Amino acid sequence: MTQLDVQACPHCGAENALGSTFCASCGKALPAVVQGGPRVVTAGTSGATSTGRQLLGDELTKKMRKASGALLAVAILQTIFGPVMLMMAKADAERQAGAGAVFEIKPVAYVIVFGIAAAFFALFVWSRFQPFAAAIVGLVLFISIWLMDIIADPTMIAKGILIKIIVIAVLVKAIQAGSEYRKLRAQQRGEMGA
Repeated sequence: MTQLDVQACPHCGAENALGSTFCASCGKALPAVVQGGPRVVTAGTSGATSTGRQLLGDELTKKMRKASGALLAVAILQTIFGPVMLMMAKADAERQAGAGAVFEIKPVAYVIVFGIAAAFFALFVWSRFQPFAAAIVGLVLFISIWLMDIIADPTMIAKGILIKIIVIAVLVKAIQAGSEYRKLRAQQRGEMGA
């Protein structure tokens, strides 16, 4: 064998015939002579085969289901921290009013807090069937509630801003994945009809 007909094993250094798949000495895989690999299919392209399109659809579905997690997280946070925020607002009002002042939280406040939580739980359930639409509704609802809070109390813009930004980012990504998934489904239906 000439020097051009052999390749060295990157693992043990032993010489092997050019084009060998595994090292004759250590048995480990050798690098391919011709570099190649699978074609990467992203959300912007469609697979060349039905299997490729199915894999892409599955990946986009996983991304959209992240919206379900975001909706569930909002529902849980609202259920847990909503009443806590009401109690903190009550304590803050009593502190500002002075010693001996007692404020009562109106039942309508609890209805609003738990109503919002129930709405996000319902969106979570809906997102298991139609994640794209549920993510859009969830994003609109979340931003609307945040804006109403800001209008009612301008200091609310900064409270919990990091969590709010994370939830909005996850819902926006879910909406993008949903849009791509819908395009892929339309393309698949078009190919089946042709």
